Amino acid sequence: MTFATILVLGGLRLLEPPLDMAQMRQQEFLLISEKVAGLGKPNCTAYHPDGSISQCLPRFSIRPGRQVNARAFGGRIEFSSAAVQRLSADQFALLAGHEIAHYYLGHTHSSIRNELEADALGALLACQAGFQLDRADVLFRFARSSRSHPPSRQRRKVLLNMAASPYCKARPGWDSPVQIAYKGL
Repeated sequence: MTFATILVLGGLRLLEPPLDMAQMRQQEFLLISEKVAGLGKPNCTAYHPDGSISQCLPRFSIRPGRQVNARAFGGRIEFSSAAVQRLSADQFALLAGHEIAHYYLGHTHSSIRNELEADALGALLACQAGFQLDRADVLFRFARSSRSHPPSRQRRKVLLNMAASPYCKARPGWDSPVQIAYKGL
């Protein structure tokens, strides 16, 4: 089934072409990224050329790719199309959280320490956005260990520890996940 959107511009009704299922899924997963990002990087204000001011949030995009992957660079986060096609919403939220965490923490290179920090904060961002970490831990089957990336079992342990922590069960009014991370978990 496809859906068409009717745009009303100056009294004219225009029919926007319907989205196919792949496009709808991409839009859904970009919305997941925005939900996981929350209110943006703490203590950061973005000033725009038009004079407007906003929170510092990364820009999300999807690029063609056959492997489940994502990367954060210069305020942008790119997901491979394979990540959108093959991951569940909970798994994608964890992947998005991990990359958003790199941005929030100011990481500029990969190291085992940086990856584990991003795993912890990313898990926290995903769970506080309402996603189920216990359904997302299989994401690490796509991760490869290297000199800059820890083994999957170590990353899974960080995830499960965060899922069991009181921070993942925080109530509204508590510190935001990013504020907690900056205070030092």
